[in-house]
Amino acid sequence: MSLRSIFVTLLLLSPLGAQDGGDLLTARRGFTTKLERRISKPDEVPEFPASLFDLVRYETSIGKMKALISRPEPGAKKSPAIIWLIGGFPLGGIEDCAWLPQDPENDQGAAAYRQAGLIMMYPTLRGSFANPGCQESYFGEVDDVLSALAYLKQRPEVDPDRIYLGGHSTGGTLALLVATASDGFAGIFAFGAADDPSNYGDKSIAYDQSNSNERRLRAPIRYLAAVKSPTWVICGTERDTAESLKAMQAATTNPALRFCLVAGADHFDILGTSNELIAGKLAKLPAGKELKLDAKELQKNFDDFHEALRESEDLQTLARIRLQREIPTKAVAVRHDLWTRNGKAAQTAAAAAKEAGFEGASIKEPENEDGWHRVSLESKLALRKLDAVFKLSRAAEELARSLGMEYGGWGLAD
Repeated sequence: MSLRSIFVTLLLLSPLGAQDGGDLLTARRGFTTKLERRISKPDEVPEFPASLFDLVRYETSIGKMKALISRPEPGAKKSPAIIWLIGGFPLGGIEDCAWLPQDPENDQGAAAYRQAGLIMMYPTLRGSFANPGCQESYFGEVDDVLSALAYLKQRPEVDPDRIYLGGHSTGGTLALLVATASDGFAGIFAFGAADDPSNYGDKSIAYDQSNSNERRLRAPIRYLAAVKSPTWVICGTERDTAESLKAMQAATTNPALRFCLVAGADHFDILGTSNELIAGKLAKLPAGKELKLDAKELQKNFDDFHEALRESEDLQTLARIRLQREIPTKAVAVRHDLWTRNGKAAQTAAAAAKEAGFEGASIKEPENEDGWHRVSLESKLALRKLDAVFKLSRAAEELARSLGMEYGGWGLAD
């Protein structure tokens, strides 16, 4: 199932915001979860490139689970490693994004770690991929991840003191929950994590969400004080779990937690560039040293990537123009389009056009109440001057972002 199809907007603030004492495993002692439905996935692990991965089975309390582990570089000494939890359901899935080239705006497989020389482990968990048991929606899966850690520590090619954990979306929530249960990881990276996974929706949750004990023992926000490993909670401000991050940040003063909110990023485009940055740092990090990473560095890294992406789109626009005609030597009329369903925002954008560096603006009203307003920012542009081309598209995008609008690119005026 596509992660985009199951991702939902999370509640602004979990009612489970109060902190429990102790770590997650202590809180669960003596409690047996009761599931409302039995969810399992009988599908086998998809075909994968044997040149990159080995299929292994690691021992858990209910039997052996499957996992893919990347092969070490020839002649490599003991290497750092990372367990990566791909988002979506079931928890702990394996998808071809782990080895096929991905769009940098939606790279959920985090192959950057493998490419940087880290050993990567993609574990499957209970109730998935013909494994024993059934899915427990953030209960027994915590134990499975800890079993994967124990297994990885015994691998001869892995440095047991440099094992990291990362995950995205539902996988990020599980990674954060594991952080409240164990100090065995050198660092944890939770992208787009929820403070309370019951908000993912009835179809994907196996327990009774009205049962406060069932829900409480699965909510990372309740146990943040127990986190000991350096843990980064990372998400974007656009259509992501920013409110969950803010709720968790308000709920704890634990210095082991680093909350990183990246402006302009969304639930998916934050992954590729951030994981590439982190992977490069981990590959060079000496044994015994703690990773240095903060929100400012992640923000700059994302902004640099986004600017390069926008400029590449500008070059593609110029290439399309060149296919139809010679690039003119003199300035020509162009328009940069912004889109919104908010009529007031459209009016504000048009009024701000000249201050943003444009000659004027026009608005095309939607054909129905639910339609889109198009604001065309008008100007003349010397297409052979790349700096001017990039500057104007940057101004259009920044204006769109400031008003919560979509930037639709530019082209020659009609």
